[in-house]
Amino acid sequence: MHRLWRETYATLIASGYEHIAHDAFALSSDEFVKAKRMATFAPTLCRYSICPSQVSIAIGQGAIGNSGPMQYQNALDSTSYATLLGRASLPVEGGLLTTRDDLVRRTVIANPLTDLAVDIEVIEASYAIDFRAAFRRELVALGRFEREGIVENDGKQLRLTAVGCFACGLVADVFDRYA
Repeated sequence: MHRLWRETYATLIASGYEHIAHDAFALSSDEFVKAKRMATFAPTLCRYSICPSQVSIAIGQGAIGNSGPMQYQNALDSTSYATLLGRASLPVEGGLLTTRDDLVRRTVIANPLTDLAVDIEVIEASYAIDFRAAFRRELVALGRFEREGIVENDGKQLRLTAVGCFACGLVADVFDRYA
């Protein structure tokens, strides 16, 4: 699998594409590449955006939305979803008021998906936390990815390798306590 990823990555780069996020490549002239360079590139629930937002409206069965610290999910099964819509109700199945930890995790989870790295020092300064203490279990779990050559950890930054770029969703999932 790693060989195939390396070959695919090399072919796309040689063809003029830039790797901009976990499963996304774009031509150098594309607006997404420009947004990535200007640090305005952001993940959304299903794709990517050229401007970050703190509000994501969930549209569709099982979709997850958020508004500030509130997060919610629409009904997962089509019958419930259709029934709620038929009653002119929002098809929301559940939700929660996120904690400070959830908000930190939301940022950490987005980083490997868009930046292909987690800047530990920036997270610590932004949220006034000790990253190693807050994510002790996650760092142990990432050891497997380090041994497989997917992630490099120098203590200041977690960086995805060229092979790791294709597995960044798996790396991000390590930090998702609801997954």
